[in-house]
Amino acid sequence: PHMEKLIPNSQVLLPHVEQLLPLAPKLLPHLDVLLPQSEKLLPHIDTLLPFMDILMPKMNVLLPQIDILLPHIDKLLPYAPMLLPYADQLMPVAPQLLEQIDLLLPQMDIIMPHLPELLPYIDSLLPYSPILSKYASDLLPYREALLAHMDQLRPWLPQLVPHTPKLVPHLRLIVPDIDYLAPHLEYLVPHMEEVLPYLPQLMDRSHSFLPKLSKLIPSIHGAIPILGKLENVLPDRTSK
Repeated sequence: PHMEKLIPNSQVLLPHVEQLLPLAPKLLPHLDVLLPQSEKLLPHIDTLLPFMDILMPKMNVLLPQIDILLPHIDKLLPYAPMLLPYADQLMPVAPQLLEQIDLLLPQMDIIMPHLPELLPYIDSLLPYSPILSKYASDLLPYREALLAHMDQLRPWLPQLVPHTPKLVPHLRLIVPDIDYLAPHLEYLVPHMEEVLPYLPQLMDRSHSFLPKLSKLIPSIHGAIPILGKLENVLPDRTSK
């Protein structure tokens, strides 16, 4: 019943017939989607064959992106068992992911255990993957708190992410207070460059400082010289 579909492609298929015959029961139900792509897929048949069992159930999702996937197939297939369960969520952003593939792959072992948590935010995070992937091992231990506040963080990512190298050393101070900080991002983020050098002092006194933030920020440039002397201005957390 499939000969009508196979004969027009016989010239491409025949050199690979010995490899393909054992897979016939799995391949035949998908001929309608596979045959139009056979010229592109068959040159990669040796690479693809060991993974056919896990690839076949996702072919309908993968094939629309085949043109951009194939150039990276050798890099991607070792991660296929981990990535394919999430193919439905990943394929819509495949073009953006593959643009960053050389940056992301070295971090895959770190990222993969947390992929289910990251997927709902992948559209927001992908544009910043060159920086975020570099600091993945530093950021991921704080993922739960950071992702829980993603709705508040998302509008400020373009301004926050470039400061990642300077923020990472202070995450242990920032994250425990993120519930207090998040509502004040509109005041803090535009002045991040000025505030960062004094972050340890500020975070140590965040409970005293943040309620006054909206009043202090308009005069932040005048306040900067005294931020380094906050021990004389605001009590720290250990003060009674």
